[in-house]
Amino acid sequence: MASFRANYLPDLRDYQAWAASPGLAPDEFFRGPFPTTHIMAMGEDLLEPEATEFGCRLRKFGHAVTVTRYVGLPHQAFSMSKLFPEILEDLEAALRHDFGAGVHPPPTAIVEAYIKTIRSV
Repeated sequence: MASFRANYLPDLRDYQAWAASPGLAPDEFFRGPFPTTHIMAMGEDLLEPEATEFGCRLRKFGHAVTVTRYVGLPHQAFSMSKLFPEILEDLEAALRHDFGAGVHPPPTAIVEAYIKTIRSV
């Protein structure tokens, strides 16, 4: 993990910056408006605990959030979507639900193009 962190944040001063690691955000950050949030955390990802905790903090402040943990799947599971089709099915369902239910304006062409793209990976 240290080598990834060094590539992502070469300046040591940024390690504690919440903009680089949202889990470190102060409570004030969570009091603002948030869109409906879907967190898809891969169980074998070193960052899974942070993703899950971020979802808990959003929920604590009353935001609409779902957290789905995929036990046993690695960080790069999205790029291996042919092996793990359930991830794309869940993502597609979340997008269709939010945009179809009027939670967000329905940019149908954008959603359809995105779904087509992720299905082709």
